[in-house]
Amino acid sequence: MRGWRSDRARGDRPKQGELACSFCGKRQREVRKLIVGHSSAAGPGFVAICDACAGKAGQALVTGMAAATPLSTIKPVLMPGTTGLPAEAAAAGQCSFCHKGPHQVAGLAVAAGATTANVTICDECLALCQEIITEEDS
Repeated sequence: MRGWRSDRARGDRPKQGELACSFCGKRQREVRKLIVGHSSAAGPGFVAICDACAGKAGQALVTGMAAATPLSTIKPVLMPGTTGLPAEAAAAGQCSFCHKGPHQVAGLAVAAGATTANVTICDECLALCQEIITEEDS
């Protein structure tokens, strides 16, 4: 099985087969929880989100405000029929985890960065991530 690779801002790359958060670039061993999904839309490999980025993405969707990570800025995506959210966030297409589009979910958050372009997560996948994080904590 092929691992997922990510370029880190400092040039420090995860080793082949080592998983990293698609939003912040932190390696699996550097985070408390890492939730991984298969990303067939992005080619062979995986997409992942750590517990910290899941929280930041959730906050971005609730508040409409961007949240910074080491590799990117997590921004809410302008949803059909809404106004007032950052225009540059409107470029994202579908959730990188479940592949639902903006017309199928209530919200999408995108990682806007040079090495994280077009990595998105929807409100439904975020809710599932939060359930997994909470369940494993108890």
